[in-house]
Amino acid sequence: MASPKRRFDVCAGRPYTTGNGEEKKHWINVGRLTEWDDGGLSIELHATPTGSWFDGRLYCFEPKREGEQSTARQARPTRREAPPSKADDFSDDDLPF
Repeated sequence: MASPKRRFDVCAGRPYTTGNGEEKKHWINVGRLTEWDDGGLSIELHATPTGSWFDGRLYCFEPKREGEQSTARQARPTRREAPPSKADDFSDDDLPF
C-alpha cells in the first residue's frame, strides 16, 4: 500500500482591497492534497468555497510549520467560532419554511 510522501494545503484566494486601495488575497484553507510514494495524488476537501468571488480556482501551498513566518503568501486566518448565545438557540417552530 502506498504511503504519504508530501502534503499540501489546498486554498481558495478571496480577493479584497485594503484601506489604502491595495489589492490582496485572503487565503482560505479548504482541504489537503497528498502526494503518495507511488506517484499518485489525492485531494481531500474539508469545505467548498461559495459566493460570487470564487472563480473555481484552488491553489496548493506547502503547509507552514509551527512558529514559521509567512513570506510568500498572507497568513491564513484560523477559524474561530463564537460561543453559543441564547439568541442563536431556536426551535424548528421558529423557521419560516
